[in-house]
Amino acid sequence: AILSSTRIAEVTGIEIVSVNRVPRLDKVVKAQEENREPGPGTICSYQMSGDQGALMIMVPPLKDRSARKYWEDRAEYFKTFPGGAHYVEGLGTDAWISGATHLHVLARGDEHFIVATQMVHPRGREIIVKVAKAVLDH
Repeated sequence: AILSSTRIAEVTGIEIVSVNRVPRLDKVVKAQEENREPGPGTICSYQMSGDQGALMIMVPPLKDRSARKYWEDRAEYFKTFPGGAHYVEGLGTDAWISGATHLHVLARGDEHFIVATQMVHPRGREIIVKVAKAVLDH
């Protein structure tokens, strides 16, 4: 519900063939353990054309939606994977890329989100930064 597939296509220049809400992995595992379907989830997944995989916009669960939690997770990642994360200027209060595919953005106050590609993409950084800017402008 954050951005339409049309808007994602405009921003990235990539055809979006479908959009779905998908659950977080921990919700899928819990549902499997309880022998039930996990439900639609809270991750917006935009399937890109061809074999480019999906582009996702994720908002943390309410219990983890605080600036304090954002900064804790950021510090832990930078400590655990030195050199594996990179700061991104000009996005929200703070932004950084992990694993070449996930862009973490502290928008303002306690609001933060992640834009990610399912696979490493030749234009990956450009794509996730453009989508994050569109989210912030929304």
